Amino acid sequence: MQKAKFAQVVVGLPIEGPFDYYIPSTFWQDNLKKGFRVKVPFKNTRLTGYVVGTNKISKIVNIKTILEVLDKDPIIDRHLLRLTKHVSEHYLCSWGQAIEAALPEYLVRGRRIIPSTPHKVYDRDLQNLDNEFDSQLKPIINALSSNRFKLFLLHYRQLNLRWQIFVEIVKKNHELGRQAIILVPDLDYANRITQQIKAKLSINIGITHSSLSSHQDLDIWLKARAGEIDLIIGTRKAIFSPLKNLGVIIIDEEDNSVYKQENLPHYNARDVALMRGRLQNCVVILASACPSLESYYLTRTKQAKLVEIKEQSINLPQIQVVDMRREFSGVKKQKVVFSRTLLEETKKAIDSGSRVAFFLNRRGFGSVASCRNCGFSLRCPRCNLSLTYHYAKKILNCHYCNYNTNIPDICPQCKSSYIGFRGIGSEKIESELNRLFPAVNISRCDSDTDLPESFDILVCTQIILKKIDTPIDLLGIISIDASLNRIDFRAAEKTFALLTRLSNIARTKVIVQTFQPQHYCFIALINSDYEYFFKKELAIRKELNFPPFSQLVVINLRSKDEVKTREASLELFKELTKKKNNVDISNPHPSIPFQLRGNFRMQILLKTKDIKSINNLLKKTMQSFRKGSITLTIDVDPQF
Repeated sequence: MQKAKFAQVVVGLPIEGPFDYYIPSTFWQDNLKKGFRVKVPFKNTRLTGYVVGTNKISKIVNIKTILEVLDKDPIIDRHLLRLTKHVSEHYLCSWGQAIEAALPEYLVRGRRIIPSTPHKVYDRDLQNLDNEFDSQLKPIINALSSNRFKLFLLHYRQLNLRWQIFVEIVKKNHELGRQAIILVPDLDYANRITQQIKAKLSINIGITHSSLSSHQDLDIWLKARAGEIDLIIGTRKAIFSPLKNLGVIIIDEEDNSVYKQENLPHYNARDVALMRGRLQNCVVILASACPSLESYYLTRTKQAKLVEIKEQSINLPQIQVVDMRREFSGVKKQKVVFSRTLLEETKKAIDSGSRVAFFLNRRGFGSVASCRNCGFSLRCPRCNLSLTYHYAKKILNCHYCNYNTNIPDICPQCKSSYIGFRGIGSEKIESELNRLFPAVNISRCDSDTDLPESFDILVCTQIILKKIDTPIDLLGIISIDASLNRIDFRAAEKTFALLTRLSNIARTKVIVQTFQPQHYCFIALINSDYEYFFKKELAIRKELNFPPFSQLVVINLRSKDEVKTREASLELFKELTKKKNNVDISNPHPSIPFQLRGNFRMQILLKTKDIKSINNLLKKTMQSFRKGSITLTIDVDPQF
């Protein structure tokens, strides 16, 4: 039988392939086929390429030759090749870019594989678990043995109990001789759920996340590929773990936007999980305390089965919504931060020895630093955004690019000597509470500080959801309207999800301060009624033709030149409108923020019923629209 003499190779560049390369006779003994890494000449450089096919003939004249074969065996199996092909088609990136997004950085760099050390095996037997959830989980348990793709949405508020459910599912899956992936939002979650599973099950677990060294990441990847790992727990990229006998994929907190990749390719691990489930005929479970609207809608259209765990034994805190408009009546020239109700309830809680937390999702002391004489605002030179004053560090910081500078002694514009600070952050709340309750132990927990061992009052940001294990007695939520009024069609959904999770860490009472007390978000929260929120939000999405009734694509343009960026966006918009087919294309508009890390950014938003129908249009646009200083990227299903 004649050996293939030509390899079809893709590379990790935004260029469509594959490209034909000649396989020299010196590599014939390697039996080169799909899944190998090779070194190839590309233009004026050498690149790592990935073989996606072979042929006995090629139509290319003056064909280039493969320089080096990097692997003894194919490192990319057929499942991963098919998955990355689907990813490239959906997210409009090259196949090579999708492959490199799936592989460990060590392999992407073109290094040869070094044999790994033996993997530790736990020597305990599988334990019998509590059967508390058996009846409610029966549809999922039955699906595990079907060897068919089945999608479930698991709706359950309590995080620790949800993890117990995962343990039961992983145990049943392991008994069937199959492997599993659990995706979690971050490393803290990964470590905590791993501890729970190790305490119950004696299986081989691999934890993968971005903090691993390249060698550690490779070691877990190779063991997974060799079948030495039963369960992968990890963040976004873990969805590409090379498990060949995959039985179930679980995505916890599936509504979390962290599953969306910010860099190219802009894949969403939740949606890639669905692709992989279909390709490998396994069960996919989307789990959340507050499911995304798109996922919940799948249950209404019979594309997914809803599994709701009844919460009869869970005591939910009382929710009280305070109308801040009334707090301002009769108050002149004074910023009201705490409502009378919140302060009264705080005093009662402290007097009774209870713990109190104040939530404000903004770090720092003041969000605006400006001259009290001329009004000049101190802004980031790279992002043109107001700098936030951090009292503890005595610096001004940009929360977008992390630019830092000292506070000037005099105003750069009028030379007056007084720079003041407006707005509130967690440090300002801490300062105000120390003034109001001087004899109380008050601490702060945000990304600048750790969770203290003991406190009476805790000022916290969203990071508290990752760090706290013991419930708070009273939780006060300040300035939630900033989240609700963001320029984002998912603003209400994200706010409701945040409030739901915050209420889970409160034992007795939650007080929410707002200027919009009649918003359906708060009504649903008070009544713990997700269905009510879903119906209200879905009606608005349908009227505006936003997901789940359409698919969104954002074309991003950026450069160092503001005028050129604006002109390029208008030119591209005109080109797109000439070719559109059942696509709603918005006028170019500035991104938020418009200036970021020295670049000026513009966007064009497209709405379509089916992303596949405009794939060719967008790919051709990317290839033909060449502006030297303009960087153009496409983000499918964006998270704003």
